[in-house]
Parts: sequence; C-alpha cells; structure tokens
Amino acid sequence: MRVVVWPQGQGVVQQCELCCRAAGDGPPAWLVAVQAFDVCRRHARWLGCAGSRSQMSLEGLPEVVLAHERRRRFERRVGPYGQALLADAFQVSVYWWSCSQMASTDGWARREAVLGLTRRRLWAVPIVVYPEVVTLAEAMAVRERQRCYGRGFDGQTTRWHTGRWSRWVGERLGLSQELAAGGERALHLWLMAHRNSVPVVARLTGSPPPPGYRAQQMRALAPHQRLVEAPWEQMSCLPWRLGEPMTRVTWDGEGFPA
Repeated sequence: MRVVVWPQGQGVVQQCELCCRAAGDGPPAWLVAVQAFDVCRRHARWLGCAGSRSQMSLEGLPEVVLAHERRRRFERRVGPYGQALLADAFQVSVYWWSCSQMASTDGWARREAVLGLTRRRLWAVPIVVYPEVVTLAEAMAVRERQRCYGRGFDGQTTRWHTGRWSRWVGERLGLSQELAAGGERALHLWLMAHRNSVPVVARLTGSPPPPGYRAQQMRALAPHQRLVEAPWEQMSCLPWRLGEPMTRVTWDGEGFPA
C-alpha cells in the first residue's frame, strides 16, 4: 500500500468509478482536490459529495461538463489569480441562488429537475451554478485585466463604466432581467472590493497595456494580493456563506466585509 501526503487545506474525491472499472480490478483511487468536487469529462460524472453518493451522472447536463473544460482553460490562461476570480464568482452565484429573484431561473430549475433534486440540497449548489460561475469568472477577468493598467471596462482611463460591465455580465449569462430586479447588488459589492485605486492623473499619464497582454497570465490584485490554495468560499473577498441568510451580510464604506 502506498501512502501519499497531500498539502494542508486540500481534500480528496474518489476517482470516477467508470474510469476505475476500465482500468481493471484494484483498490479505489482518490484524487487530491482543493475544492470538494471534480468532474470526469470522459464519462460526464460529478465527483464529490452528493448526499449519500460520492458521484452523480451529468448525462443530461452537458453544459456542466463543458463549464469544467472552460474552467481548466481559464486557469491556464489567467494563472493563479484565476482561483481568486473563480472564488468570487462562486460567492456571487451563491448569493444569487439564495435570493428569491434569482433562485428560480429556468436554467437552475431545469438542472435541479434533471438531477431529481430540491432546492434545499446545499451540497448540489456547485453543480447547479457551475456554468454561471465559470462564465462570471471569465467576465471578471476581462475587467481585471483593464484594472491592472488603471483602465475601465471599455479600455478608457477616465471612467469605469461599471454599469455597462454589469449589463454585459447579465447578457452573457442570459440573466439580464434577474440582475435588473436585484441581482446586480452582489456584482456591485464585488466591484466595491475591486475598485480602481489609481488616481485619474496617473491613469492619463500611464503607459498603455503591452501588446498581447490579454493572452498573458495576470498578476494578483487587491484585495487578493496574497493567494493561497483553499476552498472558494475561504478565498473569496465576499463575506457570505452558503446556507446562511443573505440578510446577515454587512458591508462597510470601504468595500470590504465589515
């Protein structure tokens, strides 16, 4: 028997049962995972805590498997800072899932129906919101790449156009009406914590982004300048937690959790 020690703060999920069968008889294999889940793209299976089961078929949810593939490409493209953006995107999605104006969106209700679940299954939330998490993290990276150089969402140096970015996010997610009905608040809280601190004069006199900067890995930005591998809800700058009432969330005037 081989004993392997994995880094502190990381856990394990059981390898895909179908992959294990294809490899022949032997003891079950385990995968080291910072998050409490993984996805087998080969067999479209969710690996992690699934109530009394450790795995679930994603046969009826190809968008979840596709989201996992996009997440891997996103992580390679953005680098370590991508984990912070995924963490924040997950927390925003948790906020949406917990609020009445977002909770019954057609996509989430359909995924829960495919899995045969009810909304009270908190362990299933990462599965249900996974595509939105990845899409939102990608949108956050677009904005953060401009913030690296003191620029706004539209590439200008004098204005940030945060409202335009929020509307663009709603269009990408197909949730424009839900965001306009109250879902934008979670995005605005994230924008407060990720605000531009570069003075306008410095922006105007600063150098433009270098050629090809959109294809380069990103440097960490406040409030995530110290990056550690941890579950998303621990990495995020957003203070709420899955399963807790969103009405308990407080925010101070500087844009950080109170």
